[in-house]
Amino acid sequence: MSIDWLNLYASSVAAIAARLATHPLDTLKTRLQASSQTLGQQTLLSTVNDVLKHETPLAFYRGLPVALVFSVPALSTYLTTYDKSKIYIDAHSHLDKTSVWNHLAAGCVAEVVSGVFWTPMEVLKNRLQTDSMHYSFIPTSPSSSANTLAASKQELTSKKTMALAREIYAEEGLYGFYKGYFVTLAVFVPYTMIYFACYEKLKLIAQQYYKDQQPNTVAIPTQDY
Repeated sequence: MSIDWLNLYASSVAAIAARLATHPLDTLKTRLQASSQTLGQQTLLSTVNDVLKHETPLAFYRGLPVALVFSVPALSTYLTTYDKSKIYIDAHSHLDKTSVWNHLAAGCVAEVVSGVFWTPMEVLKNRLQTDSMHYSFIPTSPSSSANTLAASKQELTSKKTMALAREIYAEEGLYGFYKGYFVTLAVFVPYTMIYFACYEKLKLIAQQYYKDQQPNTVAIPTQDY
């Protein structure tokens, strides 16, 4: 089966645009989830204030490079695998491309395969987004060394993605990048299956509605570019 390069390009651009627009919110979500375990309950506003007070606005984009590196192939794999699986199932079973069971199966395959990219991305991204949190809340005292604290904070916040990846691999091996993979599948496989089943069904309904309305509308000429 040939690769749909236009679809691949469109999904890649969409992944980059979506990640750039939503990454600050993702960082806040990750920090809010981590705060209840390490720093006590935080609110969205207090989390924003803490980032601006103790770090810089760039902290909202911590982990963005690794997210872009992984999300582009992940989303492209996700959509391409779904389309190709739908065609394959149609050709090798009694489930044609309009069957809801076809859509459910193709959605399941797409999520399992793309998880190979999504899971390492989440592991690295979440660590980068939260690795400086506890320094933001350390109270200063007359006995504390400002230079020592600043040096420790700088060492932690300047951790690079490759250094973090080497650290995870040295401590846990390849497994460290896939922590939570099966739990993630348990959540997102049903989600993806339902999503695509509903999407395809609604698309068919919309197409049928448009087709029924055609006799009562004036055809608009189209031109290929």
